Amino acid sequence: MKKHCFTYPSIIRKAAGLLQGAFLCSVLTVNAQNNNDFALYLAPNATLYVNNKANLSVFNNVINDGTMGSVKGVTINMYGERWRNGVTASFPDEWGVNNPNSFSGVGGAFRFFNSSSPQYLAGGFSVTTKTGGAFPNLLVANPRGLYLDEGTDTHILGTLHFEDGLLWLNGNNLMVGKNNPGSITGYTENRFVATGNTPKGGNLYRAKLSSATGSVVFPIGTQAGSYAPVSIMFNTSTPQDLHTRVFDNIYRNATIGPTGSPASLQQTWNIGQENNTQVPSIVAFQHVVDREGPAFTTHRGNSYVSKYDFTERTWDTLGPSGLSNPGIYTTGPHIRGAFINTRVFTILGEDNFLTKTADTRTDSITLAKAALTPVRQPDGSYRVTFVFLLTNRGNLTANTVQLLDTLDKVFPSPASFSVSSIQTSGRLVANPVFNGTTNTDLLLPASTLPIKSTDTVTLVLNIITNKKEGYYYNTASLKGTLNGYNNTQYVFNNRSVNGLTAPATGAAPVTTPLILSPAKYQMQEGMSPNGDGINDRFVIGSLGNNRAAIWVFNKQGILVYRNQNYKNDWDGTNNQGGPTSNQRVEDGTYFYKVVVTDVANGSEETFYGYLSIWK
Repeated sequence: MKKHCFTYPSIIRKAAGLLQGAFLCSVLTVNAQNNNDFALYLAPNATLYVNNKANLSVFNNVINDGTMGSVKGVTINMYGERWRNGVTASFPDEWGVNNPNSFSGVGGAFRFFNSSSPQYLAGGFSVTTKTGGAFPNLLVANPRGLYLDEGTDTHILGTLHFEDGLLWLNGNNLMVGKNNPGSITGYTENRFVATGNTPKGGNLYRAKLSSATGSVVFPIGTQAGSYAPVSIMFNTSTPQDLHTRVFDNIYRNATIGPTGSPASLQQTWNIGQENNTQVPSIVAFQHVVDREGPAFTTHRGNSYVSKYDFTERTWDTLGPSGLSNPGIYTTGPHIRGAFINTRVFTILGEDNFLTKTADTRTDSITLAKAALTPVRQPDGSYRVTFVFLLTNRGNLTANTVQLLDTLDKVFPSPASFSVSSIQTSGRLVANPVFNGTTNTDLLLPASTLPIKSTDTVTLVLNIITNKKEGYYYNTASLKGTLNGYNNTQYVFNNRSVNGLTAPATGAAPVTTPLILSPAKYQMQEGMSPNGDGINDRFVIGSLGNNRAAIWVFNKQGILVYRNQNYKNDWDGTNNQGGPTSNQRVEDGTYFYKVVVTDVANGSEETFYGYLSIWK
């Protein structure tokens, strides 16, 4: 490194400011690419002040081992690639070098801008020893990013303001504030402190949080597109420094072990206070939807903030903590695709790892829906029956059960429909004013679904196609609540799966098809297997030589008969094992599914229907 130093008189007034003291040097440095770069070098004991009559622009790299003072309202524009503070660097304001009031963040603003390349800042500070220089205010205006560099931390006494781009910690720490948290302004989902994407690394520190400081926002994220700010209310009269970082993953053991969990947010926050004193805190965590696991998205309404317990070596489990949307931790417009969860802590601790988890127990509530084979009426309309199977496999009763079906979207003009009847079983209560348009809930609020139960709702419609025959498609939804331990409430909102059996836990929704056209095959609606030769067997009319497969279920959705090569010969005998195997089924109403394969062309048609059996 070659220095070219110039001695100035004790005080020289320049257009750029006021220069005091010994040496200001031009330094030839060699960078990692072995290219020669000139840097502005401020020697130890040298003092450069920028007064309130002019701003200063620097187009070279900067090496500061001296004192660079500024007064309130001025801007030092840094256009060079690198700024490095030595251990003797300082940044006083107009009170002067020897006045302790000069280091309170009221001086000028150091603005980093370069539209063509990233910039690098070695702050020369240590958050561990609290020693080193501190910028009064710093502005990030580089769309390609400002990176902390050379393994040193950076300290900003007053305000960190974002105009453009990210401030990358790059494995280093950033402290904002001194006797208070300072200010961070201009942050949005596109402008924030990027902590990086590794479990360990640099942190954003805010100084001296207390009850008096209120909620303090830490505008952090891992990288572009992954903004995850935190807001902390630290309720103590004894202020402490707090730090946060975030990384895009969840590990089984906080920072090690297998990664990923479908029911968790794919993101982990690391938060700590100065010491382990017990301080009540309220912490709000904001995330973007892109960081959600698939099961988390489904059960987002039942999510909560989970803390890793290093003693138990597991993530703790809570009830839903309440969810809010949109994201409000931004100085720009609220973020529609962001969600906030809050957790109250009696103690944050010095090094905590936290994520978000969604309780999936509402997967135990499922909804199946089938359209039985339509019956054409003499006037050309169709009697259509939909059967809903509501199943609760869990250990909590479902309350305030809603079964929602918007029929005017299923049968648009010129088709029309009317409700003929609604029948329910168990503790489900039919809504007598359901019409599928202005009132779309088939059930009354008193409806419940007990644990380990399956109940049914049967909806009968009259459909007039007005010559619009063909396929119609319908999906219903099942909503309600589960009340858990200590009055914890879980909300479920599950969509229907096509069929007559209870779907698997967590099954994806499947639309129920309905064909309104003259039937090719006729399915009987009842049989009386008593040996009198009349309706003793279930017969598929016009089956001929075509192949048929049949499944028959009772009202609980239990399969009682199955035949993959049906010959119109079922007499009501159970062929599915169990205590009633090879015995006639009880009288009652059963559901069937029939698949007929045309032997001429291999095409298949599926039929669903009711079958009443009496002896």
